[in-house]
Amino acid sequence: MRSFHASLPVRTGFQLLAALLMLWSTRLLFVAYNYDLVEVRSLGELARLAAAGLLFDLSAVVYFNAPFLLLRLLPFPFVRTRGCRRLADACYYVANSLLLAINIGDIPFFRFAGSRLRWSSLADIAADPNWTGITLSYLRDYWWAYLLAIGCIALTIRLYNRLNTPPRKNRKILKISNI
Repeated sequence: MRSFHASLPVRTGFQLLAALLMLWSTRLLFVAYNYDLVEVRSLGELARLAAAGLLFDLSAVVYFNAPFLLLRLLPFPFVRTRGCRRLADACYYVANSLLLAINIGDIPFFRFAGSRLRWSSLADIAADPNWTGITLSYLRDYWWAYLLAIGCIALTIRLYNRLNTPPRKNRKILKISNI
């Protein structure tokens, strides 16, 4: 895969687009895994759900990546420092890893609850005295979801790094002189 050389705002836009497409693809996996429960009756209905999901995923990517966006796009000189770039990288990794992990964890969870994963569901599991047993049985029964999450997170980070290559500073520019 080749590196991508562009300005910081353009690279940032493509990095967010990569995160959005990865998150949206997990939504399609959700529908495929829970096809019998979601009851999508036609290709048109699937397209409508996919479009609505894309809008929801876009808002989630923007909200979760707000610190990343601020660190990348503020018009201050410190934004270009190595430390700020690394902090922005960490914000991107954490935010999008959480998004993907939660979305993928929701794929098999839907069969238990009959609804998408909510904060209250996570709070109920955390409040249960046997939360470690629940987590371990989930790991045993849905090991593929953990592997899928790791793979999607790794792919997202790889895409981010490919899109994060700054332009080379010592490029030779061809000058055409007047004859």
